[in-house]
Amino acid sequence: MLNRRAAREDGFTLVELIITIAIMGVVMSALVGIVFQYLRNSNETSTRLTESTDQQFVSAYWQRDVSSLGVHDVPSAGAIPNSQGIWLGSAPGCSPASGTPIVMFKWNDYKNVSATDANVAWSGASQNMATYYTKSAANSNGTSQTQLWRMRCGDNSSDIVLARYLVGDPVVGCFTATNTPTDCAGATPFPATVEMTITVQDRSQSVHDSTGYSNLLLTAERRQG
Repeated sequence: MLNRRAAREDGFTLVELIITIAIMGVVMSALVGIVFQYLRNSNETSTRLTESTDQQFVSAYWQRDVSSLGVHDVPSAGAIPNSQGIWLGSAPGCSPASGTPIVMFKWNDYKNVSATDANVAWSGASQNMATYYTKSAANSNGTSQTQLWRMRCGDNSSDIVLARYLVGDPVVGCFTATNTPTDCAGATPFPATVEMTITVQDRSQSVHDSTGYSNLLLTAERRQG
């Protein structure tokens, strides 16, 4: 009976327990490291995706609006003069209810695209405006970031957010065909290209220091004129 009882009471010795706990600690440390690395990579991938989406969205609208800018006035006779169609800051006719206006574009569309006479083509053309402006908003972890919005006035009016993760306000500059800086509101010469510099960085994640687009330059050419 004593021998059978001793067999039932077999177990680990203290040394075996210490060795087992030590091995489990090493294994758990490795697993925890793998998990943290996975989470970090996942957060960084998500952050880079949101930042990339912001810059691509802004770039697409910027290219389209700059290429369209320019208001054509129809004279009674002779050539069609071309007015500026760009303002820095706020401008009449398309001002947001809140936020900080950055730049506004104005253009018109052909009323009769099949007309061979310029006066007929531009006469009664609808005018459209687009104002880029910024707002301050909190991201998912409560950090305040700059959002870039685009308000369109005229045909198909809209007010949409283009980017949610900017750092500071965009900076806009105008240049001539020879790449010489010029006054955006000047009439001679009209800007050939318009540039906007933005910094995109999603600060809602702890890995934001390793991501982002710093001083990203968006350049677009004016097509009308």
